[in-house]
Amino acid sequence: MRPELGWGFGALVFILGAGLSTAWPGGALGPGGSTDLMLLISLLIASFASPRAGVFLGFAAGLVAGGLAGADMGPLIVSRAIPCFALGFLPQRDANVQLSTRLILVVIAYAAAQFILMFLAPPADIGAFLRVTMAGAMINAALAWPMAALLQRWFTRRFL
Repeated sequence: MRPELGWGFGALVFILGAGLSTAWPGGALGPGGSTDLMLLISLLIASFASPRAGVFLGFAAGLVAGGLAGADMGPLIVSRAIPCFALGFLPQRDANVQLSTRLILVVIAYAAAQFILMFLAPPADIGAFLRVTMAGAMINAALAWPMAALLQRWFTRRFL
């Protein structure tokens, strides 16, 4: 298979995530938290990409999230680009990286993105923000498992 097909699939997943974020702006609500689909999808795809592609994905996710929220885009872009860049250092499309390891790193990167956002754009109530962030990280872990399994199967089959 040609690599363009794999990245075309990644772009399609990213566009679908943007569409779901538009249609479902609150994300998946759970006990005490919600999910950020664009951040989750960009982190998952960045874990299969190079650091340069990860920065691009984080920038795009922050741009879409800021545009949908009508918020200041600077902190959103920076808070998404840094963790996506860091996930880009995982071995690309490597079948030896276990799915559980990838998921743990994605959840840690999600929490890191929220902490970076907390410092760049401080919320009014930091305690409530931290509770929602931790609950959102657990909801994202539950949502990320099937998406990560699909992406790992797609990318490792296509390129190894």
